[in-house]
Order: sequence, then structure tokens, then C-alpha cells
Amino acid sequence: MSGGVKSAISKRLRKLLAVATQSVGIDEFLSAVVTDDRMFYVLGRGVCTPPVHVVSALVADWSWLHADGHNKYRLKEVIAPETVLSALEQTALAVLDEYDGVATRTDLARVVVGQRGYSDAALSSTLATSPIFCKVEHSIYRIGGRPLSINGLIEARKRRFTESNAIEPIAIFDIAEPIRVILRQSGSVVLASRRVIYLPSAYQHVLSGDFSHARGLWPKITIHPNQQITRLSEIAEKQGVKPKEAFDVVFDLSSATYDLCKFEDDGQPTDESI
Repeated sequence: MSGGVKSAISKRLRKLLAVATQSVGIDEFLSAVVTDDRMFYVLGRGVCTPPVHVVSALVADWSWLHADGHNKYRLKEVIAPETVLSALEQTALAVLDEYDGVATRTDLARVVVGQRGYSDAALSSTLATSPIFCKVEHSIYRIGGRPLSINGLIEARKRRFTESNAIEPIAIFDIAEPIRVILRQSGSVVLASRRVIYLPSAYQHVLSGDFSHARGLWPKITIHPNQQITRLSEIAEKQGVKPKEAFDVVFDLSSATYDLCKFEDDGQPTDESI
């Protein structure tokens, strides 16, 4: 295993252990390793759980890590979370702390997206890939390496129930202006020509039908009444968008055209077309 992969694993484990308040068991330890999707894409093979003896050999030369005889791990010296976490991770961690360690996705989005200005796609990516966040159940998250607060979970479930039963207002768009939509690449293993991408429901009442590529480089795509977008997944794949990765599409209703845009490293979309 190359040094680069070692560094990727080491970075993830340091993040997890920096926020942990107790020793981390082998299951959570391994989860932090195998959820690094980008690392395994680079290697070109599927995600798998390494045997315990392989992990033990891998971490044997890490002087900052202590492993006891019961497959539990902790830091030998305290690491300040802000030295290893991204700004977005720190913001989301602060929100979770405010809610007794358990928060809904809406709780997180209200601050991370609404107040701090990160994109919703960046929040989704961080929640899905960061080793310090664990999904408890649908749209409810806790902090890794810490005991689950039962009271925090009960209150989060109450908020989630309220969120799920609230009547959401229909979003209003100026159809005279291009509409920028964050989509997520399909993770299906079927042929690219048969994969579909789903349009967020907020845009269902305004985007439908056929759209040609704005610069005439790629095929026409179709947005169906069931929110499925056909042919876009194959196009996005050819432009380097990985499975389940978020990407930005601009739809112009006046000309019935579309175009793809890039993301910055912090998850913010740019104005540059792919």
C-alpha cells in the first residue's frame, strides 16, 4: 500500500479521533477507512473492509495512535479538531454540539448553507464522506467517536417529524433567467446509456421536456414528468463526474438549452462551463 493511501487513511483517522470522547472500536475505525470513496476510485477497485491484521500492520508505525488489546484505538496526545477538520466540518460539528450531538439535516443546512454560504451539495458530500459524521437514520446524524445521546436522538426525531409533515411552499423562479440546479450523478452499475439522474422536486413544476446543449457539443437531454433525466448521466460521466458526485447544471428555458459547470474545491459552483 502506497504512502499516499497511508496518508489518506491517516488523515481520516486523525479527524475521527480528534472529535472522539472515548476510545474508538474496530468497527468505527474501519468505517472511517472504507468510506473514503475518492481514495478507492483512484485505486480503481471497489470499497472493501481490510482484515484486522492488515489494519494492525498498517497503523503499527503511527506514533500518535495507541491500540489496546481489545481492538480499540485512541490518540496518545490530544489533537485540536480545528487543526485537522475543514471549515465546513467544524461548522457542522458546532451545530451538532448545540443539539446534544444529534441533529437533522435541516438543522445542519440552516447554518452551513443558510448562514455560512456553503452549497447544499458540499454539505451532502461532507456528511456522506467525512469520518466524523455518522447517519443514525434517515436525515439524522450524530458525531462519530462519541456515545449516542438518547435525549438528543429523541429531540432530533421530533424535529424531523415536524419537518417531514410541514407543507413546503412551491419555489418561485424567474423563468426569464437561467436556472442553476445541483444534481447528483447516478451510482448505478448499469450501462451509462441506461442510467438516469433525478431532478429535485423543487424544480419539477418549472423544468420538463427536451433541452439541447448550449454550445452544441453534447446530445439533447430529456426531463420526464417523473423527474428522471435521461442521457445526462452518460454525458456527465464523459466530462469526469464520478458516481454519486454532485455537479451543477444551468438550464435556460428561453432557449431550451443546458450546460454543465464545475465546482470549486470547497463545493461552491463556478461560472466556468466544463
